Amino acid sequence: MAWWTRKDLPLNVARESIQATRPDQAYWAVDPGQILAELEDLASTNAERYQAFWQAFGVFIKEGVATEPEDAERLAKLLRFHSSTSDGTTPTVTLDDYVARMKPDQEHIYYILVDDLKTAKHSPHLDTFRAHDLEVLYLADTVDSFMLLNLPDYEGKPLRNVDDAGLELPNWMKPQSRTRSR
Repeated sequence: MAWWTRKDLPLNVARESIQATRPDQAYWAVDPGQILAELEDLASTNAERYQAFWQAFGVFIKEGVATEPEDAERLAKLLRFHSSTSDGTTPTVTLDDYVARMKPDQEHIYYILVDDLKTAKHSPHLDTFRAHDLEVLYLADTVDSFMLLNLPDYEGKPLRNVDDAGLELPNWMKPQSRTRSR
């Protein structure tokens, strides 16, 4: 049986009476911090179940990063992405995974915004990154660009779009200039 009964629901459906109903009060009593704690626990203890949750509701986690600045850091740990190192059909790469695999002298987290994964895998913007064996996150959801507005960095590592014309590559990634001897 539900925690509320039919007699708890008012017959009058005026806005004021709906706002004062017991189910409505219980809805507003939910603690977002408690929900985040449950999701963090699920992600760390049962990756398979969290993956199923991510497939159904991941876009809302991304939206939460964009719209809830006070929870953005905690929500960022729950994000899952496709990347240049993953070949699966589901996004499984976390930002923690990415940071752990970064090269010692790598200062940025690299990503590319695309319409679909096929486009990402064949993008010429990734050639330099492939040549240096650097991972690039594939952001293919419509909400990703919106999410990035509130996620400029992660763990002190700035996020950089490889498609950005103004992207400044580190010296060790720049092609060596060849000088001709005369």
